[in-house]
Amino acid sequence: MKLILISLTGSKVQVNKMRGDQKGISFVEVLASITLVSIIAMIGWTVLSTGSQHSISETGKTHLQQNANLIMATLSNEHRKSDEYYLRFQNNAIELKSCKDSICGNFRPITESKYKYTGTINEVEFAVWNENQKLEPTKAHVAVLLTVSDSKNPSKLVSVRTKLTRILTSMK
Repeated sequence: MKLILISLTGSKVQVNKMRGDQKGISFVEVLASITLVSIIAMIGWTVLSTGSQHSISETGKTHLQQNANLIMATLSNEHRKSDEYYLRFQNNAIELKSCKDSICGNFRPITESKYKYTGTINEVEFAVWNENQKLEPTKAHVAVLLTVSDSKNPSKLVSVRTKLTRILTSMK
């Protein structure tokens, strides 16, 4: 049986007879190759797509964790260096007012607006916390529970619980 090689050149179809010692590739082999390459490409695409979605999800959670850690570090730093300070929760923002030698500044935000913040200070919910409640680091430790959630996806959240401490020097 002699194989025939067909090549397309422009609009002409050229038919060349193959010599007996030449071997060609059959239509079934071409079809099998294309199918195999397609299956491998689909598997590769699925793996990359799943990996990308997982990476995006984990990146969002990492941002929440970093934000919570930054807020806790800010509170811890304030607790260690100030004689007294105040916290308030207004318009989904945590605000801090520092005091040195009984001179207090203004409230300043320590949170980002793209996240939702909930939690407690000394077991009192943020929502009912009195902004006139003075926190005195030299007299008492402060227990803080902070929950940070994504405003667009509330099921994505991170909670951090800590106790702000300092050597108590003014115990009564």
